[in-house]
Amino acid sequence: MQVSDLFTAHIEVPPDADHDYRLYLRPAFDQILLKLTGNSAALSQFASITETDLASAVKSYSISKNTLSIRFASDRIHSWLMSAKLPIWGDERPLLLVWVVIQQDGQSRLVAADGEESVTQTLADLSQQYGVPLELPLLDLDEVNRVSVDSLLQQDWATLNQVAQRYNAAGHLILKLAQHSQTKEWQASWSVRLGAHQWQWQHIGATLPEAVKPGVLSLNEHLSQVYAIAGNTSTEAIQVVIDNIHDYRAYQKALAYLKKLNPVRQIQIIEVAADRVIYQLQLEGGARALQQAVAVDSLLQPVESSAELPMALEYRLAS
Repeated sequence: MQVSDLFTAHIEVPPDADHDYRLYLRPAFDQILLKLTGNSAALSQFASITETDLASAVKSYSISKNTLSIRFASDRIHSWLMSAKLPIWGDERPLLLVWVVIQQDGQSRLVAADGEESVTQTLADLSQQYGVPLELPLLDLDEVNRVSVDSLLQQDWATLNQVAQRYNAAGHLILKLAQHSQTKEWQASWSVRLGAHQWQWQHIGATLPEAVKPGVLSLNEHLSQVYAIAGNTSTEAIQVVIDNIHDYRAYQKALAYLKKLNPVRQIQIIEVAADRVIYQLQLEGGARALQQAVAVDSLLQPVESSAELPMALEYRLAS
């Protein structure tokens, strides 16, 4: 899905603090960098950018209640990132369906989209802050009958994939939040499955939000490693063959999919045959960038290249 506010930072400002936006330019800029690169170690590379430079890059700002929103000019940000030769994660990002299990006082429960605000609002805020699309399930009667705490903890991906079709989600995030009975600390255990990629990690915090926040940052870092395209990367022309295109609907489906892939800069249709289409793609990052982007979901399945086009990348469109 397309994320629309990648160049807008949202900063929480204490009610009794000075609301002058210029005081928050550095943390706002850092937030934008993390959205676009997923690389917290890269923040130090921009220490030479002055507050005056940052102020000149601000397009607008506003404050609502205790949230200060600062929007930066995209061309200025891109220029700085390209000069630093940092990979940039574009605005087309995978939607993850988030399954939350809370274990507290000897009981386990699932959290729905309209459920516990301490969880749902924290995830919504962090989703916006790091540019990672997240959605919790409705947990209606049909879903409750198909998904349980046990099936989530056992990572029953097959069942979850069936449910995900309802939300057009690209993958799943299982978040187990367990509170220690004595210390009352929270342990957040994350399991993510996105196409051929799978990651797991844990964080501990004194409060539930403190346990969850670093986990979303870790998610941002993992996803950016798959999707981000290296700065100053030249484009490369690659032939791509997509099979199993038998009608106009499949043709449109394949074309729309290629257009939304981050590495694709230009598409030229070379040949339309009975059941396949040959494309010439201009790719930023080359064939490897395309292979990484396609591997995230199952719409295009790689197949062995045919003898007539041995250098082309060949895929089969899922029915």
